[in-house]
Amino acid sequence: MPNQIPSPLVTVVCTVFNHGKYLKSCLDGFVMQKTDFPFIVLVHDDCSTDDSVRIIKEYADKYPNIIIPIIETENQYSKHDGSLMRAIDVHIKSKYVAYCEGDDFWTSPQKLQVQVDYMERHPDCALCFHDVDILYKGKPASGKKLYAHLHEGQFTGDEIIRRWTVPTCSAMMRSAHYLSRPYDRNFAVGDNVMWLNSLQYGYAYCIFKKMATYRRIESGWTLDEFSGDKSKVAKAYERQVRHLKLLKHYFPNVADKGISDYITEYYTRLAIVYASTLNMKFFASIRNGIKTGGFGYFSQFMKTALFYIQVRAKKIL
Repeated sequence: MPNQIPSPLVTVVCTVFNHGKYLKSCLDGFVMQKTDFPFIVLVHDDCSTDDSVRIIKEYADKYPNIIIPIIETENQYSKHDGSLMRAIDVHIKSKYVAYCEGDDFWTSPQKLQVQVDYMERHPDCALCFHDVDILYKGKPASGKKLYAHLHEGQFTGDEIIRRWTVPTCSAMMRSAHYLSRPYDRNFAVGDNVMWLNSLQYGYAYCIFKKMATYRRIESGWTLDEFSGDKSKVAKAYERQVRHLKLLKHYFPNVADKGISDYITEYYTRLAIVYASTLNMKFFASIRNGIKTGGFGYFSQFMKTALFYIQVRAKKIL
């Protein structure tokens, strides 16, 4: 770390772990930004085993006033005690925080300026995000788009939690809100925590411009990841239920309806996974689904079951 870090208006947080083959595109998106304010990029490498560190140091040498490397010699994420969060947060002194993981990249040189201008004009805006392009397995995503529901305007907590709404690489928050987010080792999706924590203090706004590219890689809890192993699928779904219940605990009244709907859906998924055995876990999933979603749970069950029979049958049923 340099002895002196400039006083930025925006700190960009970039988390890296074995993102070497994508990282230059990511870092290029940072250094091309055109702003009338200073900003820095904290590039945190969590003990990568590829060439990520070499690339980070190369850019830090070339752009010392922008790229601030934080290079770990011991993996912080694996400690599951908040070490990763603290290792980055201690360096944030700015008014705003923008976020981008090392496998995504920004495509507009005005991205930061556009978002800061909006948030400066609207002090009640706690979370500003924008539309993105999507790359899936290295190719532009086709068919029904993940973010097809985005539009210019405000989004509620229920809308954000119920669908993939805030592309992580598009988010900007006020640093005071970002730094106040809680840590719990049972959180499964860190993005949700950032968004809902910010929404305790203001509203979320979408700028309907594509200013970044999200590289979609199948996450660890998708069915395909487990090669048909129902026990692993069930554990992943149970983890999601715990995560969602924690969100309700930490952020009451921010997205209660959306969270409850999502919990109901995961109990439905669990019941379907256990349907072939009709054991106690199957009946417990049904009971918990009814408890969370009421009698509307049965409609949810039928819709979800039809989806899994049509699309996922060869994988888990």
